[in-house]
Amino acid sequence: IKAIKLLPETYTTSDLANTWVRVTGWGGMYPLAASELLLQTDMQIRDRGCSQNPAVFNPRSHLCLVGVNRSDICDGDSGAPLTIYLRGKVYLVGVISSGSVDCSGNRPAVAVFAGYHRAWIERTISE
Repeated sequence: IKAIKLLPETYTTSDLANTWVRVTGWGGMYPLAASELLLQTDMQIRDRGCSQNPAVFNPRSHLCLVGVNRSDICDGDSGAPLTIYLRGKVYLVGVISSGSVDCSGNRPAVAVFAGYHRAWIERTISE
């Protein structure tokens, strides 16, 4: 296990629109089926598609993710890291929050944007 750097604080959710990120988790390929192998998939951050429910999605603190070729997050991926590769380094962008119930890739997934919680994260890890 290694520590990971937070994305530089100059980035906002708007800056990340259309950016490709990687999800790595133990979620299964089907609902209610955890994986025995650590899986990964690449997803794109979108600036539209998740905002239809403002009670659940805040565009300043959440990221809307869409997979390619029906790739998706699934049961067991909540809490999984969302990472990006920039200038030769891997950074934490966020943490998976929710996705479609059927793991089909038909609906966007939602991640919590780590940058929004930077002060809390830095304060907590320094204690």
